[in-house]
Amino acid sequence: MNSFTQFIITFCCVSMLFGGLYLLKPSMKSEKTVKYVFSLIFICALVSAISNFKIEDIEFDLKKQSTQSNYTEVAEYTLKLTFEEALRGQNIKFSKITVCTDKNREGGIIISKVTVFSSENPDKIKSVLGGNSAEYEIEVIYE
Repeated sequence: MNSFTQFIITFCCVSMLFGGLYLLKPSMKSEKTVKYVFSLIFICALVSAISNFKIEDIEFDLKKQSTQSNYTEVAEYTLKLTFEEALRGQNIKFSKITVCTDKNREGGIIISKVTVFSSENPDKIKSVLGGNSAEYEIEVIYE
């Protein structure tokens, strides 16, 4: 990344220098010659900066794992909101719901456990959240 930064700094400095010199250029007959010389020097400066620039120095650290963990967190949050809404729809009072997930072989997210903190009837909560679901465990913690 250092090479890229040096290239940008060189480009900006050369551009500013030649911009200032262009303002001071003589007008009349030698105007085209001065423009030509400035253009050649500018191109040489850029070629020099590019020759020092190495693609290998650029590090792209795209973390697939963090994206995947964000996906898992979003899925857990969405599932939590779904379960909360299901309980509210049945007028079941609760203080907290936690959802634990796992990944299956295909890379999908599956629910492994739902924990509900409530003083309501555990059987009623279990029937609302999945009945006799063998897919995931429903735990009700009495408060």
